Amino acid sequence: MTDRSLVPRDGAVSLLTPTVPLAVIHPGLSPPQVVSILWARRTSIVLIGLTVLSIAALALFLWPRTYTSGATLMVNYEVNDPENGKDLPIGQVGAYIATQVELMQTPEVLLTVVDRLNLTENGEFTKGYRGRGTLREWVATNLRKDLVISQGHAGSQLVFVTFSDED
Repeated sequence: MTDRSLVPRDGAVSLLTPTVPLAVIHPGLSPPQVVSILWARRTSIVLIGLTVLSIAALALFLWPRTYTSGATLMVNYEVNDPENGKDLPIGQVGAYIATQVELMQTPEVLLTVVDRLNLTENGEFTKGYRGRGTLREWVATNLRKDLVISQGHAGSQLVFVTFSDED
């Protein structure tokens, strides 16, 4: 065996740790590299962007428009009985408001709305009537299709009435 410590070396030996290039320590793309990649692909980026924008604009143009109107009602469930002076029990408050919501959606109430607003004389509401049943009932049925009545959250006294139509 030979003694390696006696083998002569060509250069001086450094006892410091070797320096590693920053590109190896922090791998990834630098901002100038990202800019050069985007610049090289600029035509593809613009074409894809214009295509997506055109498709979205066409879809919005062809999509049927719907307009929505809403009203919020506050239902007062207090009992005004001067003889007994009793209040509505707490457990029945939710049922009372749910009953009011159901009553608003009944045909009798909707027929009253049709009569008061003279909707049978409005061409927009009578359009498409084919003679089945009365015009008044037909308008009330179509009115019900676009009408949403819902109760507020967590037993609140609020009732939300929303109507949607194309014009």
